[in-house]
Amino acid sequence: MELNNWYEESFGKDYLSIYAHRDDREAEDAVKDIIKLTGAKEDWPLLDLCCGTGRHLRAFQRAGYKKLYGIDLSIDLLKQVSCENITYIQGDMRHIPFRKYFHLVLSLFTSFGYFFSDSQNLKVLEEVKFCLFPGGTFLLDYMNRSYIEKNLISEDTVCNDGKEIISKRWISSDNLRVEKEVKIIEKNEEKIYHESVRLFTFSELYSLLKKAGFTDINYYVNSAESPRITFTGRKEK
Repeated sequence: MELNNWYEESFGKDYLSIYAHRDDREAEDAVKDIIKLTGAKEDWPLLDLCCGTGRHLRAFQRAGYKKLYGIDLSIDLLKQVSCENITYIQGDMRHIPFRKYFHLVLSLFTSFGYFFSDSQNLKVLEEVKFCLFPGGTFLLDYMNRSYIEKNLISEDTVCNDGKEIISKRWISSDNLRVEKEVKIIEKNEEKIYHESVRLFTFSELYSLLKKAGFTDINYYVNSAESPRITFTGRKEK
């Protein structure tokens, strides 16, 4: 595996053990906040970009939403989906197979900044804009660079599903990315995965959204010590 394509192998079945704490209850809380922030209506067509196993879409369904779609590159994660009446598509977020359809598109749990070229990260935002209905909203949930720089945990070990999971994290030498190496030990066998995500500043994310053509761009963060930041932008009518 080339490091540039880390996301092709790091989102398999082991991903569910690594992020076991990201469960349906956490998704319920997130969806309540999203509905409040965006004013999303139950009849809006909604897309969860990089939806994984669909935990946020299931939460929207329980809240009464009907026109729900998810796209993810990982076949392994999509095989885990369990709800009917939600449309799941296997695909690359740089090539969204819709145009002018969705009223709300979501990018949650840092499902952005995967690519080593900012032109490719911009391509994702342009695809989001193209698939939005005029006047539609994009919501981007991302890590807060200021918080990460001060609070990055360099190493920890947890046990889930009979697996010992050792995670090491660091900021790249050029200060542009957060790197993560995950070693999974199970029955005396080892597997190693790598994650690498762009460490954007507020202004860099704002500029990318503006360059992609979004208007009415806002961000929401409690303080510099908050671990997450949320951006919203609209497609012009």
